[in-house]
Amino acid sequence: MCENTKNEYLEQLASFDTNKLYEMALYMNRIIDFDASKTEGKFTVKAGVDSELDIKKQTMASLHGLMTETAKVELERLPSYIEECTMMYMPHLGYLLGVRVWRDDLAPGDKELRHMRFMFQNNDYIHYKSKGCEELDVLLGDTYPEVAAHETRIMMRLTAVLLEHLHTLTDLVDRCAELDCVMTISKVCKEYSFVQPSLTAEKRLVIQQGRHPLLLAAGDPAVPNDLRCSEHRGYIKIISGPNSSGKSVYIRQTGLIVYLAHIGSFVPAESATVGIVTHIFSRIQCTESIATHMSAFLIDLRQLLILARASSRRWFNLVAALARYHVPNHQIINLHFQMSLAVRTCSSRSLVLVEEAGAGTAAAGGLALQAAAIHSLTSLSPFTLLATHSDLRPYVIDNTRVTFMVRMRDTTTTWRRPSGATDMNQGTIDSIIMYLLHPRTI
Repeated sequence: MCENTKNEYLEQLASFDTNKLYEMALYMNRIIDFDASKTEGKFTVKAGVDSELDIKKQTMASLHGLMTETAKVELERLPSYIEECTMMYMPHLGYLLGVRVWRDDLAPGDKELRHMRFMFQNNDYIHYKSKGCEELDVLLGDTYPEVAAHETRIMMRLTAVLLEHLHTLTDLVDRCAELDCVMTISKVCKEYSFVQPSLTAEKRLVIQQGRHPLLLAAGDPAVPNDLRCSEHRGYIKIISGPNSSGKSVYIRQTGLIVYLAHIGSFVPAESATVGIVTHIFSRIQCTESIATHMSAFLIDLRQLLILARASSRRWFNLVAALARYHVPNHQIINLHFQMSLAVRTCSSRSLVLVEEAGAGTAAAGGLALQAAAIHSLTSLSPFTLLATHSDLRPYVIDNTRVTFMVRMRDTTTTWRRPSGATDMNQGTIDSIIMYLLHPRTI
């Protein structure tokens, strides 16, 4: 099928060399008894592969009958008050005769039997080494561990052969995984009417009627949302609103749309023009853990500093801004050490997604953290979406790169700019009023 399709990706699949795969499958089918391996729960070699192993297995197969006959002979030698016995094999101890305890008040000396050597007692059975057991040890030896060791050696040799072609196996797994992803994405794009985005070298991001793919799959009736980031519309967006108002959904769907566009997929929107971005950074959720030895606020600081360092390459701007907004000095000092782990690979073409930074501290500290982060990010103005409960306008009012999205209702699930709404200029900031998607009481 792939050979008859004029598609570069399918042609690559068709050209994959399967000869090595057939060769490896042949080795495995010749050596491994898959049915027996499944039944016994261990690697089992087929009969006829190794003659020495076959002899050992035949000997092991005859053990049951031989052990039963030996137990009958030993029972005749036992005292009359012992009515039954069993013969068993234990690794390193060999063959043992097991006798059920014949009296509850047995003293240690009462456990000794004539012509037998006491070994140990396990629950209701006393185990002895008899003459018949010693004969089996000499005749059969450690058959069970010998068979296991022999099969292990064969398994290791087979593994060595397969590892010589490991690159073929990993290449196959990669191709299968990639094919699975492509087929799944294609199915989702068709089912939910995704559209082909337009990638551009210009620094702008325009999304019409964007949707979150998981909400689509869940059947959520949320109304789609728009986004415009450009030189004239601003690159840093601040989304304000209460809990459950849809701020997180809005910034996450933006990240997903940008990512899908960059991997060549269609996107959940009516139309999308996506400027090439170098990295996507996110501070979406702060998960506290005792293993980190850090508070939620300190985790926020660390993540935001990484974003600032990566986006502007001047992370000390944020440290200075934190001091200006009266964040305690000891917290700033701790951050100097943490920034040794920060990355240095981002640029003004980054996408930065921040959700409720500073929620792990007092309102004033969180407000200062968010304002300082915005001032630090504006040095290169990457595409930025910051969701917050706080009103940051008094703190960034002099910044011409910032655009606000303000919620105006008490019930909401996600954002939507209403048709006919006008932009309101407040100083140098373009304040955009955002309406609810559909009514839902919080």
